[in-house]
Amino acid sequence: MPGFVVQGGDRLGTGHGSAGYRIPDEIHPDRGFERPFQLAMANLGRDSTGSQFFITLASAPHLNGQYTIFGEVADDLSKDVVGAIAASPMAVRLDRVTILAT
Repeated sequence: MPGFVVQGGDRLGTGHGSAGYRIPDEIHPDRGFERPFQLAMANLGRDSTGSQFFITLASAPHLNGQYTIFGEVADDLSKDVVGAIAASPMAVRLDRVTILAT
């Protein structure tokens, strides 16, 4: 969604695939979408997260309290990758993503 989010984690590549299971949300009131590059679980409603996730491209405080934020894109090189994905006119397939704990 241009200017809003990039979404991934759908193993079917259609935007409608799931992992085949659902896990409960872990929403923390001290975490919000007041800045871009927040990494969160996509869902179909309360306590329905699975394999899909999204990264915000801009501030989106209207999402606060609805999604589990579990990380953020922290360095400039990684932000550039997210920007390139967002600018692509077609779906982008990533074969590998590395997540570092800080």
